[in-house]
Amino acid sequence: MSFTHNELRAVEFQRQRLLSQPTLHTSSRRTYEQLRASIRAGLTHPDTQFRELTISQEFGASRNSVRVALAMLAADGLITRGPRRGTILTKQIIDFPVDRVLPRSFDVNPSTATHGMIVLDLESAVLTTPPLIAELLDTRVERIVSYEQMAIFDGEPVYVRSGVSPLVSDADEYFARIASCNAAVAAITDTAAGTDAAPGAPGGDRTAAGIEMEGVFELLFEVPFGHCRSRVEVVGADEHLAKLLGVEEGSPLLLRQQVNYDIHNVAREFSFTHYRGDRATLTSRRVYERGAA
Repeated sequence: MSFTHNELRAVEFQRQRLLSQPTLHTSSRRTYEQLRASIRAGLTHPDTQFRELTISQEFGASRNSVRVALAMLAADGLITRGPRRGTILTKQIIDFPVDRVLPRSFDVNPSTATHGMIVLDLESAVLTTPPLIAELLDTRVERIVSYEQMAIFDGEPVYVRSGVSPLVSDADEYFARIASCNAAVAAITDTAAGTDAAPGAPGGDRTAAGIEMEGVFELLFEVPFGHCRSRVEVVGADEHLAKLLGVEEGSPLLLRQQVNYDIHNVAREFSFTHYRGDRATLTSRRVYERGAA
């Protein structure tokens, strides 16, 4: 038996041994993204312990990449690390449907406020329709309702929304319908009291944020919802938004520009929603079928 043959057998043995062992990737970015995905999907809950060895085994990642990924999550403010408590999840990532109508305003039952969303009206006014808005919405109405709102989840602001709606009826009547919408949503929220599902998390449809807002659209505008057109881009927080959202000026925000149309293809609302980039994601739930336009 030649030396070369023995050497080849040794190489093959080593190759088979390596193939039989799981290979751990060393990308901290990949581990970070996978951990964020698990948080976003609701697979981890508040006070969940993050243990390096467990994560390394479950994600097929090296211990060092896990360590760096956890440091990145801590920098995002999603987890806290302490010598006694260990590494635990303290904040959730909220998943907002990109193509869904957001509520105009709603409150949650005080007993479940930390598990739901509170939308605060910051400003509202009736204004003469600017020429640009009239052109963008293809409307001839003389007045619009302008508003700005802020949503709070788990005690922290998560988005600021501003928009306009063509005023096709008396202003007092319009605001009375808003009050009726709020009452309808509050009634649904009261039935959800005691649940602990967060908007965007599995089971979140039991909260006010999960009701069919198309129904609220119909209550508000007295005509069925038709469709919406949305555009999403990343922008930096200006001084006003940074102050409202509690972030550094220039921090990345997800901006969703949306026009909501009724069943007759009439534009009823034009809005801009700035979501905190560290606390929110936007998801399309539209199903694309093969051969569909």
